Amino acid sequence: MRVPLATLLLAAALPAWAIEVSTGYLIGPKYDARAIYVRAKSSGPWLKVQAGGYHKSAEGKVLGARTPEGLTSRPAGATMIRVPLQSETENLFTAFGKLDAAKAREISSLIASASRNRLIVELGVFHPSRDQEIHAPDFMLAAARNVVEWLVAADHRNVILNFAPDWEQAGWDFDHWVPMHLELLAETARGRFQSLKADFASPIAFTLGYPTGEGSSLIEAADVVELAGEALEMDTRKIERPVLAVGSDACQNAIRRTSGCIVDEPGPPGDPLLRLFFAKLPGGAVGQ
Repeated sequence: MRVPLATLLLAAALPAWAIEVSTGYLIGPKYDARAIYVRAKSSGPWLKVQAGGYHKSAEGKVLGARTPEGLTSRPAGATMIRVPLQSETENLFTAFGKLDAAKAREISSLIASASRNRLIVELGVFHPSRDQEIHAPDFMLAAARNVVEWLVAADHRNVILNFAPDWEQAGWDFDHWVPMHLELLAETARGRFQSLKADFASPIAFTLGYPTGEGSSLIEAADVVELAGEALEMDTRKIERPVLAVGSDACQNAIRRTSGCIVDEPGPPGDPLLRLFFAKLPGGAVGQ
């Protein structure tokens, strides 16, 4: 994956204030379990993600983080970016689940630059178009561990892991192993953070396009829940996690029941990044 040089150099235009991301559910009982939090990297108080600048296409306000200096300013569409390790056109894994060293260095530079720009990165791991290029399910578990080791070694604390953003699509190999084992992948990643004795752990997001029970094992295994399509009908009051609605219509119709929404805004042709918005309708911040 070739990342535009301008993207990597964007950090130079903003003050360095690298961030760490987590959720109230992970941090502890004194925090809002349904909110996303950020703080200055590895230190300082946790700051609840709140409403920031107005963004018309999101039908409301782009969410930013409140800092001691006030609300952060961001260019439109740059609150969170999704970076894929596998996509229709890219695969950063070897057949045995190791990260390609050269490509991983590019993505690592991008994640570090995003952190300095106070951006959250949702790291997509597997994709149905390329999962067969990892030669067996055991190597997919190895890939999950290798991703964690890479994040810890590089001290990438601004990452939310999403093992299969497109898990409900057709085309998965190995008898749909990845979508059938999302909970195991999450458990494997958390176990590796613990065995490395890391002082942080990336939140894990799962995306749902169809309803499940609000207490389903998939939701219980998630740190962040993203709802799209028919799944938006679920009763979010019963989900003790940050719930983000996906899509422009969701911003308008479901935002009042969720912690925020995500609006996709594809970049220019050839840009591999999918820019995402945390957004909220005008009014008081959710959970305040």
